[in-house]
Amino acid sequence: MRDLNKQTEAIAVVNAPDLTPTEYQKLQNQRVKTTSERVAERKHQLQQRYPIPITPEIKIRDDDGWYPKLRLHYYLTYDPQIVRNRDLKEWNGHLERGHGKVALQDVKLLTAQVELLRGLGIPGLLDPNREVRPTDPDVQRLVSLCVTCSRDIKDILNVTVSAKMTPMQIVGSIST
Repeated sequence: MRDLNKQTEAIAVVNAPDLTPTEYQKLQNQRVKTTSERVAERKHQLQQRYPIPITPEIKIRDDDGWYPKLRLHYYLTYDPQIVRNRDLKEWNGHLERGHGKVALQDVKLLTAQVELLRGLGIPGLLDPNREVRPTDPDVQRLVSLCVTCSRDIKDILNVTVSAKMTPMQIVGSIST
């Protein structure tokens, strides 16, 4: 039943009318919205986030947290300076809005996550032509580092790693 509701909602979002930036801004400022206004607003948000036609699958994946994973993957696989510039812009924006004061719980920095994943060797495991096995030296190194630094991994990535996990469970939890 839950999956049917998700699918129905996703189809409604896909079929919603496209909004102009002005219409979207008006909806953003509106406190009470009809169902059709909410789905049109959601479609516009997805269109801004993904530069491809919106499908029910994209809407469902986005609801399941797909975008932050895609963004982290992008920052991990491309120029590391991009994430540093993004974090600097984020930090400066908070300083400006807070008149020199920052509420740390509101700051969303990604450089630490990217650097941790780089240090663990995740980019080498992301090659689509590579078959990753539990016995690979890269995987064994990753497992050893993850078990040793499990507390830091929990703090930075919010992923729990333990010595009781299999090597592939650790790879899967770190790389998703």
